Amino acid sequence: MLIRQVTEKILHLEFSNKKDMCEHLLRFQEYYESPEFHGKIFTIGQFKSWYTNFYGLFDYFETVEGMNIPSSVLEPFVSGLFEPLTKKEAKIIEMFGKRKGTFYLFATAKDSSTDIYEHELLHSIFGTNDKYRKEVLGLLSQYNLKNLKDWLKDMGYAEKVALDEIHAYIGACSQFLNEEGIKYPKDLTYKLQEIKSRYLP
Repeated sequence: MLIRQVTEKILHLEFSNKKDMCEHLLRFQEYYESPEFHGKIFTIGQFKSWYTNFYGLFDYFETVEGMNIPSSVLEPFVSGLFEPLTKKEAKIIEMFGKRKGTFYLFATAKDSSTDIYEHELLHSIFGTNDKYRKEVLGLLSQYNLKNLKDWLKDMGYAEKVALDEIHAYIGACSQFLNEEGIKYPKDLTYKLQEIKSRYLP
């Protein structure tokens, strides 16, 4: 794992492959954004069972391209609520569990695309920069985004992270949305790109 300090509050974790990334971060990520386990204590076995029922098979290690984790997510792991931790989870807590202040981790694999890197970086800026977040939310409030929220729910995202995800998908992965035939306000792409150009580190 390579660690790069992007800003004072943002760290990028680059893993050798997606499977290794997921093995380190699965429960952190899903505690944060799973529609089933958001804010709940759960085992990896429980997650795998739910995921298999939800999607029909367990292909998590193949399909997850990147991850983003606000520092607040580490707290229940540090306090022991998720014991026993796996060796890889314990490594994350050893590295970041005692770090002070608010910060954000985002992760990609070595062969991740630049779109995935930027998608996860946008989550990190959204989570650490109040001015950026307010600008983005102000812009999104002008649009009817119900179909995108429904799509994200079907994709396995908690409602709480929907607007963050919408902004990251449109702002960094609009080509993916086009390829998947997902309808979204096309002018939002340019408006979000203008905002992010003023905040990218």
